[in-house]
Amino acid sequence: AGGIINWFNGDRRLSLLGMSNNVNQQNFTMQDLLGVTGGSQRGGGMGRGMGGGGRNGGWQPTSPADNFLVSQQGGISVTHSAGFNYSDVWGKRKKVKTSGSYFFNMVTNKNTTELNRQYFNSGDSSTFYQETNTTSGENMNHRANLRIEYTIDTANSLTFTPKFSWQQNKQNNGTIAN
Repeated sequence: AGGIINWFNGDRRLSLLGMSNNVNQQNFTMQDLLGVTGGSQRGGGMGRGMGGGGRNGGWQPTSPADNFLVSQQGGISVTHSAGFNYSDVWGKRKKVKTSGSYFFNMVTNKNTTELNRQYFNSGDSSTFYQETNTTSGENMNHRANLRIEYTIDTANSLTFTPKFSWQQNKQNNGTIAN
């Protein structure tokens, strides 16, 4: 299950998103994130790597969608994700542009591989070898980003862009060989 709620009011944009599943879907799709990042909404579309489009677009150097993506893993995964994105233009003269996001993601993963071999020896004898490898892990991360840009005049501006990221990873590996 997953969902996205978007709220727009003038220059203000707020998006909430969440997902929980046990079917190996570890990320939101880019289509899911377009509403969150403004890719198809008025007020600034964002391309991957470069800002652009819309009446307030073009002032963010990277795509806000990058804040909501995690790398894929092999095996069977259970995922729980939640996040929000906020952007607005402040002040009577609209000199302060702001955007921020927070994202939480937890993936538990289990991957089992089996190896079966038969070695043929001289004569009519053979040797069997079996190996089972089990790997399980839990990856939890938090990411927060903020960008505030104050336009002093047409030639000068101040930009404040703090970022925070915290990740915890637990792994268990086991091998049984016969």
